[in-house]
Amino acid sequence: MQIIYKKTFEKQLLHIINYIAQDKPSAIIKFANELEKLIFLIPDNPLKYKSSIYFNN
Repeated sequence: MQIIYKKTFEKQLLHIINYIAQDKPSAIIKFANELEKLIFLIPDNPLKYKSSIYFNN
């Protein structure tokens, strides 16, 4: 399985990062590292993570 980053994902992620940066810039690194770890786990466990009910995946 290959993870494909869509433009909408990148745009929403940038929005989230900017929001976090306004409140606590030091939290961005932790957030990015944790998100990256979870994304890399998806190919090994594709059924573990459900599609979002809030976004059109």
